[in-house]
Amino acid sequence: MVARPGSFRAWLRALRPLAQLNVAPPIVAGAALLSVPGHALEPRGLAVALGFGLLAHAFIVLANDAGDAEADAVAGRRTLVSGGSGVIPEGLLSRGAVARAAALAAVLLAGYGAAWSVAAGSVLPLVCAGATLVLVWAYGLPPLRRAYADGGAYLQAAGVGVVLPAVGALGQGIVPPGSNPAAFVPLVLLGWAGNVATAIPDRAGDGAAGKRTLPVRLGEAVARRRVVEVGILAALCSPLAVPRAPTFAHAVLELSAAGVYLAAQRLPPVGFAVATGAVGVGLELAWTALALGAFPP
Repeated sequence: MVARPGSFRAWLRALRPLAQLNVAPPIVAGAALLSVPGHALEPRGLAVALGFGLLAHAFIVLANDAGDAEADAVAGRRTLVSGGSGVIPEGLLSRGAVARAAALAAVLLAGYGAAWSVAAGSVLPLVCAGATLVLVWAYGLPPLRRAYADGGAYLQAAGVGVVLPAVGALGQGIVPPGSNPAAFVPLVLLGWAGNVATAIPDRAGDGAAGKRTLPVRLGEAVARRRVVEVGILAALCSPLAVPRAPTFAHAVLELSAAGVYLAAQRLPPVGFAVATGAVGVGLELAWTALALGAFPP
């Protein structure tokens, strides 16, 4: 069924539910990896953190659509994992309506962070909300728009590799960096690789729109190699994520992830982005499962 202009289906498409795969897993991973070994997740705190993630997700996708309206109209092509929702260039929603919705999401996120800070007696949830707003603004909105100057991958790495895991930890009553600050390293690497991978299918359109992403500047082949190299490096950091897990478990994760990353090089651009993204989510969930098990020192 085709979405009608201004319809619920148009707004649902604008919110891109699939993008939650970039948000929820890092939050859950942060809740597990930054806590003491064998810590059982507290459901209420996890729900609070995931609620933060829902509002952050809404602001991210709506702000990016509003900020990229002209570029998306030039680029034209959209895929399952990249290119925005397409609701503005297709006339399903106006840029003004999407921008107002993004502003509302920003206000709600700030309010959520403030309320959480009051309830928790800590300013850190509000700091995380502010950091999210600043990173998204710097990523795709004037005057910085670092996504247009090859800075977007680093901002996404900071957001999904540091801020969201910290939100997960705060939901468990843990003050970041918690008991295992080294866990941020592989999460940051996966965030960077994920951004570059999803930019590969958009290379032609981004180039036409004036974006200077890594695939545009260095070409698809180089971008693929960088994603594979950084992704494998993240997998090799498995002992940093869960230091007390058995060596055998780390070896299985590292070899499995490396195999998928290398095999993905043969896939078309969208398949490559999907496969490498799935490896990243899989690593985060596997580390979470390992962290929730109790291992002797």
